[in-house]
Parts: sequence; structure tokens; C-alpha cells
Amino acid sequence: MTVNDEAVRLKVSIRGGQCWVRVEADGRLVEEGLIESGADRAWEASRHLAIRVGAPWTMNLYLNGVDMGSAGPEGSPAKDLDIHTTR
Repeated sequence: MTVNDEAVRLKVSIRGGQCWVRVEADGRLVEEGLIESGADRAWEASRHLAIRVGAPWTMNLYLNGVDMGSAGPEGSPAKDLDIHTTR
């Protein structure tokens, strides 16, 4: 996925169960582990975010302020999100 912006800003809300994530921002590991239901997180990168999501249906995404909905349908397998800027 590509965003036409100067940076990638991703906010997530975890609902309906805990979710394991691994997040890299511009090639650096910034978070890895379980996020509890009810928690919110936000990550930013100047060029690239790479995220592995263990339970995508529990994660709602907000990319650069736009509500993108759920990261996947209920029961779906782990998912990789790869988000780049256009610059």
C-alpha cells in the first residue's frame, strides 16, 4: 500500500480480543508483542511501515487520519501490512 504523503502514520484500535503484532518503522523494530483488547497504538515512519498482525480481525486501522476499517475478516490468518510513502 502506498500513501501520497510525507510520512506514514498508522493508528490502530484493538477490539474483540488481543492481537500480536510486529512493527518495523523505516527498517527498525519498534514494537513486538501482544496488545490487549481495548488498547490503541500509533506508529509513524518517514518512508516505510512493515507490520505483521496475528489476529487481523481485532485491529481497526486509521492510516494518515483515514479510517481503513478492519485489517481482515474474522478468523483470517496472520497478515502482513506493507505501507510506503510516495516520496
